[in-house]
Amino acid sequence: MKEAFEKRESHISNISDIVPKLDQDSFSPEQKKSLKALFERFNSQSQKIQQALDTIIEEAEDRIVDATQRRKAEQGYQVLKQPDISYF
Repeated sequence: MKEAFEKRESHISNISDIVPKLDQDSFSPEQKKSLKALFERFNSQSQKIQQALDTIIEEAEDRIVDATQRRKAEQGYQVLKQPDISYF
């Protein structure tokens, strides 16, 4: 993921440097079509990266909730010497 973000940042930086220097009217229809396809690909990759990050965050939140519940249950075993299953 880190590598994908670094590539993305590099591409954004390169685009930011190039775009102001270009005269869009000088592009041929084929060049415009090619650029449009490249931007669509870039947007698609960006969306896939965002979806992957959303999934990772969601899974991490689930693991945190589970770990918290287990810790509370284990504390209940140690303090009360009786299982406290109210956390589940």
